[in-house]
Amino acid sequence: EKVAQLLWALATLGARSHTKLLDAMQRRALAVRGDWEASHVADMAWALATLGVPVQGELVLAMVRRAEGSVQELKPSKLPSLRWALGALGVSTEALFVDASHRQTPTP
Repeated sequence: EKVAQLLWALATLGARSHTKLLDAMQRRALAVRGDWEASHVADMAWALATLGVPVQGELVLAMVRRAEGSVQELKPSKLPSLRWALGALGVSTEALFVDASHRQTPTP
């Protein structure tokens, strides 16, 4: 969670020039990937795509695998940003979001 939050904050601040920190954050994200929740994946993907920095292929693959198994857990408001972010990172997202597009949105 903390990795996702820090990446999100760095992206919000536009901290593209902090390449050493961003590389270290990517390595840390991979190290704790077993702890990722669906919202962490959405936040990390959005942050890395927003920053426009080179992203480790292993990290992208890990995010896609986690998203495949957890897209139903995401709040509907997170789906568009995750789809955009993964697309910006070079991932074809059509198949990933087919099931999510068919789910029912709860009525308040």
